[in-house]
Amino acid sequence: MVQPARERAQFVLFATGVLLGLVAEQVVMFSVPLLIFQDTENISVLGTSFALEWLPGLLAFPFAGLIADRDGGPRLFSRVNAGRAIVLVLVLTVCATLPSATVPALMAGAVFMSLLMAPIRLSVEKAVLLLAKKKR
Repeated sequence: MVQPARERAQFVLFATGVLLGLVAEQVVMFSVPLLIFQDTENISVLGTSFALEWLPGLLAFPFAGLIADRDGGPRLFSRVNAGRAIVLVLVLTVCATLPSATVPALMAGAVFMSLLMAPIRLSVEKAVLLLAKKKR
């Protein structure tokens, strides 16, 4: 049996990680289109980048729910976070090595990060439900 102090510390660590991850996600989702606009100075590209960033994520929610139910919260959370880390490293590498490909790399990265946003949110919901069931 896990001691109450250790259980509380694990919960605080989990909650802090989730909170920081969600804040970082929102900063990236807001700043990437602005970086693209700063580079292109074209308002239609800004609108396109916002659409490319949000539409895939909205469309992914129903499928993310199915995956969260099948795989469970903690397992899906760790896998999707690993996927997000890979996407971020790839985009950073492309932007650092090919400055002329910054806009396409940021747009592609935004699409993939948006697709991975839904599973993260639903895996957190599933994990919280599992934690609540353990408390009972």
